[in-house]
Amino acid sequence: MTPCAEVALSLPIYSTFTYKIPPEFQTVVKPGMAVVVPFRGRKISGVVVELRVRPVKKNIRLKNIEEVIYPEFYLSQNFLSFTYRLAEDYFLPWGEILTAAFPRLLTRVHQKRVKLTEEGRKLLEEKTARLNSKERRILNFIGNKNYTLTYLKRKIKERDVITIISRLEKKKLVEISVSKLNIPSCRPDSSSPPGAQLEIPFGYDDNIVSSLKRILDGIKESKFCQFYLHGTDEWRQVIYFALVEKVIEAGGQTLLLVPEILSSSPLVAQMVRRWGEKAVFYHSRLTPRSLWSAWREVVAGKVKIVVGTRSALFLPLPLLKLIIVDNEADASYYQLETPRYDSREGAFLRAKEENICLLWGSTAPRVETYFKCSSPGVVIQEKNSASPGKIIIDEFSSSNQLFSNRLKKKLQNAFVQGRQFLLFFNRLGRSAMYFCPRCQQVMHCPECGGRLTRSSRGKKIVCSSGHTFPAPLRQCFQCGAPLIEYKGWGIDQVAQELQFLLPGIKIGIVSSETIRTKASLTTVLTRFKKQKIQALIGTEMLLHQSLPNLLELVVALRPEITLGLPDFEAAQKMYQSLAKLRRYLVPGQKSEFWIQTALPDHHVFQSLLKEDYQYFYNKEISYRQAMKLPPFFKVVQVFFSGRNMSRLGQEMRALLNFLKKLKGLEWRGPRLTYHPQNQRVKGIQLLLKIPFSEKENFSQLKKYFLTKKFSPWVKIQG
Repeated sequence: MTPCAEVALSLPIYSTFTYKIPPEFQTVVKPGMAVVVPFRGRKISGVVVELRVRPVKKNIRLKNIEEVIYPEFYLSQNFLSFTYRLAEDYFLPWGEILTAAFPRLLTRVHQKRVKLTEEGRKLLEEKTARLNSKERRILNFIGNKNYTLTYLKRKIKERDVITIISRLEKKKLVEISVSKLNIPSCRPDSSSPPGAQLEIPFGYDDNIVSSLKRILDGIKESKFCQFYLHGTDEWRQVIYFALVEKVIEAGGQTLLLVPEILSSSPLVAQMVRRWGEKAVFYHSRLTPRSLWSAWREVVAGKVKIVVGTRSALFLPLPLLKLIIVDNEADASYYQLETPRYDSREGAFLRAKEENICLLWGSTAPRVETYFKCSSPGVVIQEKNSASPGKIIIDEFSSSNQLFSNRLKKKLQNAFVQGRQFLLFFNRLGRSAMYFCPRCQQVMHCPECGGRLTRSSRGKKIVCSSGHTFPAPLRQCFQCGAPLIEYKGWGIDQVAQELQFLLPGIKIGIVSSETIRTKASLTTVLTRFKKQKIQALIGTEMLLHQSLPNLLELVVALRPEITLGLPDFEAAQKMYQSLAKLRRYLVPGQKSEFWIQTALPDHHVFQSLLKEDYQYFYNKEISYRQAMKLPPFFKVVQVFFSGRNMSRLGQEMRALLNFLKKLKGLEWRGPRLTYHPQNQRVKGIQLLLKIPFSEKENFSQLKKYFLTKKFSPWVKIQG
């Protein structure tokens, strides 16, 4: 019998591989350890996920584990279970997820170093013609030293550095050696002070004290529980700080997930001021050395509070007691780059596997998360919060004018009085779109579901798949009501209209078209702070910034344009955008939040007017249940792309034939459209709806994709 280990490699491979444990590692190797193994002529890092003893077969030759990277450290069984479930739910290679639990140095355990041979030195001194200019330049640079290949690539500005060095090695002019990186110890700190009791802190109002009591009682039980803090940023942060303080006193660690680096910097600064070296900000933009240093401190248990973006979810915190997901409704939590996953779902899975408390927080909750927290006592609502201004719904629908007469007068008064104001218009493009006020939706192609717009010459209405209709569209396809045509209004034209209405006004624009660098954004916001800009116009990009001045007038122009997005979360995103805009108002009844819309009765606007999120949630959850959307169904978006359209069609037909064999599954499409992340790439898209009760269908779909060499782009929601 041979002791073996199943290893998940840090490669886009969905299966694990069996390796033999050599005698020198048999007392060392444990599940969760990072190791180096041979794989197809290379040395690859991976993580041991299981130990087993198997009989030796004559026809099978197992390769040995070559090295254990961190002999003192291994991932817990709970952590392995969490990453396995996440990989299963999002069709991900388990090894890629596990690799994220280690710093970047794990992928560079060994490094290649280059130095000159004796023959190389002699040839360099002779200055013969056997060397071309590039070869001589590299040999001169190396001289009597030895450098890593990575360093040489960075310093020598040549595209083919590796090729030239390989050629020099064949000529025996340089020697390439492989050395192991010096990896310091990461043994957990055994000198941690004993934990204190989790007691209610004093000095807070009754609402905060009662909220803290419920959450601390949940943490004490040492089993999975979740709570939702629904309230303003300030109220939530007071509770966060009190909870972190209590968890630290009890000897535990807290993980606070935030959506973005920039918007979270003030929160991190406050925590560092309060807890010093016990707090760390962990994100993907840190240098490899900083990542390694932070990771080592976290693993040793010296860091007690980790604030981080998506990547921080995979930090192995040995004393973790609480996970906080702040502003959980932010779309940044879904990682669209490979590996593609939702870190909110990851936080939920990790808290479940680790038997700890999970705390959600937001001003405008996401429908799926709120549904998860629908049990009594889970949602904690802020009470007696100050109203951030008066909401005015201005009904206005026009194909030719941007501002209503009422709004024009309001803007003119603000201009004359010298008051600053903000205009929100979430549209960059200039293509026309058709909107039905009765159905409350943008017109889509009845053949394929693609959005309709005018052709470049304006004589036809076209969709992305090529279906055409005579222009102009006058009636809704479904109800026959007259349509509103939103002409090519872009944010630059909004600025022109405002300049025409208010001659001489100083305008600042915050959008992806006008703001290319962080410096240009800082310039606009600084000028606004110094009141050198009176009107600030912005798209969604503006909502992620902290304005230096609070305002008495904020205007949302035609926010229903968001409903034209091919996204079942469009209404939710519109609600969240408008809720964020209200943060920029000075508290009090003098402040006004104007919403100019053709749909005054839409449940998004009515819930804001009533200040009743529950009203919005009830409407939205009913719609999603009827349309078979999350949280009742999983939505799987499949996109095939490539140059050979004939092969794409063949793959899609094979997929459809497979789907017809599964029960309870629905799909929309296929249709010819553009890649969800790259509008220059065209392909075939299919939208699948899988009931949560039919878990076997989901597993069968995953197995189907694994058997295919042709891998599509897949996004899973719900």
